Amino acid sequence: MVPEKVGTYSIQFAFAIDKINILNSEQIVFEVEPNEPTQLMPRILPNTPTVSNAQSVGSRTLVKDLTLVIMDEYKNCTGNDLDGKIIAKIRSSTDKVKDIPLFQGKTDTVEFPFHRGIVEIEDLVLAENSPGRDSTEYILVFEPDIPILNRRLEPYCLPFMFYDGYKKQQQMATLSKERDELSKSITAYRDTFDTTNQLLTEMKRQVQEAETREAQLKDKLKRLRIDIPQTNVLHFACSLLKEKISEREGIMKQPRRTCTCSDYPKDKDVLGKISHLAQIEDNEAAKVISWHLASDMDCVVTLTTAAARRIFDETKGQQQVLPLDSIYRRSLPDWNRPLPHLQNGRNTFKAIGNPVFARNLLTFPEHTENCQTVFGMLLGDAILIDNLDAANHYRKELVKNTHCPALLTRDGERIRSNGKFGGLQNKAPPMDKLRGMVFGAPLPQRCKILSEQIDLLQQYQKAVAWLTNKKADLDFHEQSYNSPEMNKKKKELADQEKRLKAIEQELGMLLTHSLLHDGVGKLTILIISETHSGNLQFHK
Repeated sequence: MVPEKVGTYSIQFAFAIDKINILNSEQIVFEVEPNEPTQLMPRILPNTPTVSNAQSVGSRTLVKDLTLVIMDEYKNCTGNDLDGKIIAKIRSSTDKVKDIPLFQGKTDTVEFPFHRGIVEIEDLVLAENSPGRDSTEYILVFEPDIPILNRRLEPYCLPFMFYDGYKKQQQMATLSKERDELSKSITAYRDTFDTTNQLLTEMKRQVQEAETREAQLKDKLKRLRIDIPQTNVLHFACSLLKEKISEREGIMKQPRRTCTCSDYPKDKDVLGKISHLAQIEDNEAAKVISWHLASDMDCVVTLTTAAARRIFDETKGQQQVLPLDSIYRRSLPDWNRPLPHLQNGRNTFKAIGNPVFARNLLTFPEHTENCQTVFGMLLGDAILIDNLDAANHYRKELVKNTHCPALLTRDGERIRSNGKFGGLQNKAPPMDKLRGMVFGAPLPQRCKILSEQIDLLQQYQKAVAWLTNKKADLDFHEQSYNSPEMNKKKKELADQEKRLKAIEQELGMLLTHSLLHDGVGKLTILIISETHSGNLQFHK
């Protein structure tokens, strides 16, 4: 939000990596300028004047020295290019009062020149023996008249008390001054308490948000079979986190199948060699699928033909390349389609040997969509099945109704899509004969679960620490708000409000006395007498 006060401001962004390491942006400096002019206001708010129609000029002075400026709706000075005049006049605060005091010279208006958005009002005095009702509040109105401005500005209105007599004026001036001082003090106290209450409200909201976040993370941990105890929460989370990290590190250090051939340097248009793009968990499946794709394993996949051509030139034609923008995608298989013996949700025959699409055994560490394109083209609808007998049975039944794709068996046999099998060309060699040109194994599923648990435990630790800090801050500020010093201020505020009410009642009683004194009405007197019989008689 744009600040409401005019001036030079700066914005700086901070990224907290943790409590110690914080990255700060450069400061962005900007100027906040005033809005359109809307009102005439004093630079310094004056006290409520009290005047009389006595002979003394000091008793008749409404304004000794007052500077008025044009401001916007947020009380920022503006209108430095505006000239005109200010017309001062007096009006009653109520329609019941018809006697309006006059300025010196027996005039009802006074004009002051207005230049570059500022006007200085000096020695604005009432006329001697001016008309006006005793103990009555009037309003001194300063009306801007600026010809070049196409809209009306709000005038500045200064209430004042008028008294017919010097002694009463002095008495009421003292009360009015005390009332003004009390009003300012009460406003300052209330601002302090309002600010404190706003701070407490905001801190309570932050505590509530932190509690919600902590409860959400606790629920997520519960779904991962981690129950947080009611006590010693941080100690429990810290100990369990160390345990989970140690277990994950132990799993990651365990030997697992990897592709030992070097990958091609990657960039924005180079995904890498096919042997490094996918992983297979099962050893037998990895062996037979890696052998089935042996001629493609060293191929480098690129996003563009231009990148493929660059690699071809750099390796003098020795490196196989496959640009994705040259693949005819309409011939690619649907990655999620059912096996061919399953149609419309039912078996066309009873398959044996646990058939599965070979592509469904692949997992992709990254570039999933592009990898599905590559392996969808290379593997097609090739199916992995337990053994050769199961594969022959599957093919024999399937070709009765439709085409049969290549079949790979978990023990290393292959039946080509044309039905040919047997021979060294269709028999996978032992794993060590593949010379490392084999798909690597992904991390165990347990490692994935541990990573999720570790991530949530770390988040939970931070959430609990954040909640603890917010609660501590809230407790500190609540204790401060209820401290003896603040209670003393609350009592001072209550005393000042009581005194202000008494002063306003006193001023109001004097004003009411003046109105009754000048009013016209009808008086009825009842005379009550007692007869000899004891009855009361009323006489109007």
